Amino acid sequence: MVMLLFLSGMVAACSTMPSSTRAVPPMPASTTPTPTRPKNNDREILALTSIRMINETTGWALTDRSILQTTDGGIRWMDVTPRDIRIPVPALGTASLVSEYFLNANIGWVAVRGNGGSTSTLLHTVDGGRAWDKFAISIVGGQFDFVDPQNGWVMTSSGVALGSSPVEIYQTTDGGKMWTRVSSTGAGTNKPGSLPFGGIKNGIRFRDSSTGWATGFVPSMGEAWLYVTRDGGRTWQHQNLTIPPTHQSTQLSIKPPMFFTARDGLLPVTFNNRDGTVTVFYVTHDGGETWGATTSIQSAVIYDFVDLNHGWATDEPYRKGGGKLYETRDGGRSWTAITPNVSLEHVTKLNFVSHQVGWAFGYTQSGPFLLKTTDGGRTWVRIIPRLVSGTP
Repeated sequence: MVMLLFLSGMVAACSTMPSSTRAVPPMPASTTPTPTRPKNNDREILALTSIRMINETTGWALTDRSILQTTDGGIRWMDVTPRDIRIPVPALGTASLVSEYFLNANIGWVAVRGNGGSTSTLLHTVDGGRAWDKFAISIVGGQFDFVDPQNGWVMTSSGVALGSSPVEIYQTTDGGKMWTRVSSTGAGTNKPGSLPFGGIKNGIRFRDSSTGWATGFVPSMGEAWLYVTRDGGRTWQHQNLTIPPTHQSTQLSIKPPMFFTARDGLLPVTFNNRDGTVTVFYVTHDGGETWGATTSIQSAVIYDFVDLNHGWATDEPYRKGGGKLYETRDGGRSWTAITPNVSLEHVTKLNFVSHQVGWAFGYTQSGPFLLKTTDGGRTWVRIIPRLVSGTP
């Protein structure tokens, strides 16, 4: 087990992963609030790269070089990026803000790529972006997942080749100051209880501080790449899924589960064959011990649920003739087609916060766009996000 030291407020000098197995206590985190960057333009139209709405008024977003927060439903955004952090101009095809996770309206983490590309700075706020702590980390990119303000994980990958992707999983129990490598894969390094080298991993999701899932895709027919841990990510066991008879001869792509209570959750599974793509949301009522298939829905790979029963899904974003919207009120057992007033083609994310209010985010050749609904997806209006002066 390798311990990674996060030095608060300074960038790590090393460019490779530490080889020592000895834990070193971190330097004390800065307790001085970091002022946010001055706001001097209240009319700038923002080119968002991601959005995460928490409720009907408050949410977070990123551009290629800034962290934003809104308190009016996404129309006006305040720049809450700490002003003493230099965010480099991203190279073509890369991002400077490489990963983010927002737990609620106040607590969030954003990883900023270092100039050398082998380290990053983890920014952490607990007051909605008014102040930020900073931890230099030897991890770049990856997918973060937190279950509470202290316990979190990140899965990083070093690439994909020949149907495999080596990954490393790190855990923090102190809100991001120090991280421990709890699992790793690589050619020839598989051990009992570790994740296999084979398979293309696409994410992790934890239900609580001990139980979580790793998901992915295997380029073979009828094989489910689904693993569960019950010790915080240190050991993993393969979990079987019952494949519907009509999908036995298809390739499966499994995405991380969504939990709404300690026992109730949904697991998105996409089946791909030469006739197209269908998605089935498997349901659990026993905390993920078992999963049961619901009704399949054609070509729906963009989705969001606000609870176990109420969810929405739309087509593959760039499929010709796409843009259809479907709604379920019974956890995926049945789906109803909705005819919205605008096409949802090119939508890459749905973000609902209630049965009525939600946002759709996507890209066209002219840039990103943001839509909002207040009637459950039937009517959408376009929002022009603008930068305003002020503080959260």
